[in-house]
Amino acid sequence: MRDVGRALAPPLGAFLAARVFLCIIAATTDRPPWEPGSWSGPDTAHYLSIAKHGYVLVPCSPDDPLPGHCGNTGWMPGYAWALRPLIAAGLSPRWASVVVSATFVLASLTTLWLGFLSSWKQGGVLALFVAAFFPGQVYQHGAFPLALFSLFALLCLLAALRDRWLLAGLAGALAALTYSTGWVLAPVLLAWGLAYPTPAGRRKGAALAALLTLSGFLGVLLLQWWQVGAWNAFFLVQGGFGHGLSNPFVTWWIKVREVFTPPWRGVQEGPHLQSLLAGAWATGTLAGSLRRRDRATLLLALYVLAFWLLPLAMGRGVSQYRSQAAMLPGVLLMRGLPRPVLALALAAAVLVAWPMGVLFFRLLLV
Repeated sequence: MRDVGRALAPPLGAFLAARVFLCIIAATTDRPPWEPGSWSGPDTAHYLSIAKHGYVLVPCSPDDPLPGHCGNTGWMPGYAWALRPLIAAGLSPRWASVVVSATFVLASLTTLWLGFLSSWKQGGVLALFVAAFFPGQVYQHGAFPLALFSLFALLCLLAALRDRWLLAGLAGALAALTYSTGWVLAPVLLAWGLAYPTPAGRRKGAALAALLTLSGFLGVLLLQWWQVGAWNAFFLVQGGFGHGLSNPFVTWWIKVREVFTPPWRGVQEGPHLQSLLAGAWATGTLAGSLRRRDRATLLLALYVLAFWLLPLAMGRGVSQYRSQAAMLPGVLLMRGLPRPVLALALAAAVLVAWPMGVLFFRLLLV
């Protein structure tokens, strides 16, 4: 039991540090942390409605801000399904969301530690705390699917690195069921399998894992077709947000340029600072990965590249500050960095997490 306690102490400590940090921020706003609704945002209502009633697709009323189709079909069901057992046991939906999100934040940090960071010769604990305060941190703890997605993504990557392709595919499918960009794991796995085709069967294994991952997203489309009668229900609702192909680097610059343009507005600069930090971290770790050409580094580099650039390529309508949280597994690319560099990264993450937490609890983030 003592050995188990020692093994679990670092992720538990990182979780508690992040949670107390957010509770302090919440306590300074009008949304105290002991009230379950304080951890909810505008999109939380969609997940709760899926948990309670399933999918709904209706024409938008003239008073709705978006034309066309409205409902909850623009959101994945994995997180909502995770709430159902607790709701069935008598817990209120809001409390169920608090418990589920906190549980999976701890689970993802534990997986990150036991599966990867605990074997590092140096800097593993610091990297774990960087993960706990990673850009988009508040959406990991809030009533959103990011913590659940992070767990499935980590399990998928861990299984793939061990050539456990069926497990990688199943975890990838669950990730695709949980978050709208989870299907991106499929091309990541396929590209990585093609880059490292040996031993024999790796290409087939990677293809199997990629197909299983895609089946998660396709399964959602089929489920929505059955429930609301439209196979493209997901796209009908998401289409109202104006997504479209854009130059990702132009989108990134539009998101961050206000950081360099006074007058500065205090906490309002949080999303721009986070986009700047996420971009600097992604490009820095990707550049560093060019020096190491091992299998694990390539897989993680492909993951970071895909989950950083795709939301940017979808245009300014995407909430970049939320999607950036999906890059959390890329913390593993920081392996080998000196402790002072990791400490600097942690300090930057904490400094950005504060205004983002304030904006979240004040309901100023969509």
